[in-house]
Amino acid sequence: MLENAVNQLMEGYTLIGDAVATLLMMLVAKASLYNMLVNMFRRVKCKHIWAVEFSLAIQEEVKPQIMIRGLDLHSCRFCGSENLVKKGVRKNKYGNLQRYLCKDCGKRFSFNVGFEKMKATPQVITSAMQLYFAGTSFRNVAMFLRLQGIKVSHVSVYKCVEKYVGLMANYLEGIKPNVGDTWRADALWVKIRGDMKYLFALMDDDTRFWIAQEVANSKFKHDARSLFKMGKDVTGKSPKKIITDGLPAYHDAYKKEFWTLKKETRAEHIKHIKIQGDMNNNKMERLNGEIRDREKVMRGLKKTDTPVLTGYQIFHTYIREHEGLKGKTPAEAC
Repeated sequence: MLENAVNQLMEGYTLIGDAVATLLMMLVAKASLYNMLVNMFRRVKCKHIWAVEFSLAIQEEVKPQIMIRGLDLHSCRFCGSENLVKKGVRKNKYGNLQRYLCKDCGKRFSFNVGFEKMKATPQVITSAMQLYFAGTSFRNVAMFLRLQGIKVSHVSVYKCVEKYVGLMANYLEGIKPNVGDTWRADALWVKIRGDMKYLFALMDDDTRFWIAQEVANSKFKHDARSLFKMGKDVTGKSPKKIITDGLPAYHDAYKKEFWTLKKETRAEHIKHIKIQGDMNNNKMERLNGEIRDREKVMRGLKKTDTPVLTGYQIFHTYIREHEGLKGKTPAEAC
């Protein structure tokens, strides 16, 4: 009997505690509403209004920095109207694609974003680009596609790479990578139409993000300031430490772009690197090895503004996984 009485008493206390907690929450909510109404009539902003305005201001500030914007597949490509109806199917030998009719402007179209007027499917195009930047030549890529029943020439593969590298480069121009404060730079000789040129590259030390690159006719006469300026434009910041070899062009560019009178904002330039120890440029040499492997298959490049270098920069940064980053890409590590 005593045990039952104790259990009933405890259940009663539990119900009373829940009721008190609910009452307190209602009082707090009413008090907040009361404060907001009082401040409204007094024309004074309370803490709740300040919090909402602060949140909206942050959203507006961050909105231009959104990396990937969603695609609108529910409105007309030409007039933006959402008054769409399905209107037949476009058939080709690689599959069917739904067509739509806009009742406002009367135009017909299909949603094949980025792959309009292409004979091959998106899967074939992306596979061809993956094979090429992984080290396969244009002719071997075309041979692989022919084994899949798709008849294309190596010239078509090159034009495909050229087109989509340009599209990706334009899309990535507005993205500000969150790189670290230590950058590395180095130069690598490449053969372009039989002549020796030099590829200057700039990379982040922490994430291995390939920040910028440019081709120069000479190594010792080239002004590396344009490379450092390009890096500042891409990242929107300056490094606190820059690691290079002893090439005088790097130090001259460092003094013009990163050196300041104030020690607090002055970047440190490490130019006396060694093969062993902490003062090495091994990460940059690893990037040079990747470029050399890609260029060796091609037996040299055909022109200075080739899309191959820009495409491999995108492949290295956004697609290729790195063991040093625990299987992540440099873009994911940012």
